[in-house]
Amino acid sequence: MSPRGLIGRNAWRERRPRFHAGADFRTRDGYNGERIVVIAPTDLPGMRSLSLVGSDQLRRAGVNIDLQEMDFGSVIRRRNNQSPPDKGGWNVFFTFIDRSIS
Repeated sequence: MSPRGLIGRNAWRERRPRFHAGADFRTRDGYNGERIVVIAPTDLPGMRSLSLVGSDQLRRAGVNIDLQEMDFGSVIRRRNNQSPPDKGGWNVFFTFIDRSIS
């Protein structure tokens, strides 16, 4: 049960979203506000939406997000770069498996 007593389907009735659990990871895991680079494609609507929502959730949890949107070809080239973010690399890439393609 949550601190306010809301569980399951009743949690949507609360007016302000709660991100209290997110604050713990910042201190517990040593996150000190470093910039987190998220790469997102602009030409694939599903992946773009997933990237925008995921970035927003991380931002609400207190993570310093640098959302970098680009065409999918550039995302793939950038994703192959294993360098640190300040040297052209990245930290987060949101993706999903579309089972309808197989």
